[in-house]
Amino acid sequence: LFFFFSSRRRHTRCSGVSWARRCVQETALKYTKTHEWIRYDEATGEAFIGITDYAQQELGDIVHIEMPELGKKFHQGEALSLIESVKTTADVYSPVSGPVSKQNPFVKDLSLIHI
Repeated sequence: LFFFFSSRRRHTRCSGVSWARRCVQETALKYTKTHEWIRYDEATGEAFIGITDYAQQELGDIVHIEMPELGKKFHQGEALSLIESVKTTADVYSPVSGPVSKQNPFVKDLSLIHI
C-alpha cells in the first residue's frame, strides 16, 4: 500500500497530450462508499490509496494528517489514517489488506494539499 493524498483539483478535461496520462490514471481508480480511492499498479504490484476530491472539499482546510507507519499491515476496512480539518476529524479506511510500503512525502507539507 502506498498512502497518497492528492491535492484538490480544479475541473480538468481529458483532451490533449498533456492530460492523456492523467486521464488514464483517473479512469483506473476504484472508489469506496466512504470516499477513498485506490489505484493498483500492475507493473509494481503496489496499490495507491487516497481520498476523493469530494471528501477533501467536505473536510475543508486540513490542519493535520496522521500518516500510517511504514511496514504496518492493515486489513480491509481498518482505519489507515486520520485527517484533521478545521471542520472535523475523519478516518481514512483501507480499501484493501496489506502493509504500507511507501508514504507520499508531499503530505507533510500541508500547503501543497490546499491547491
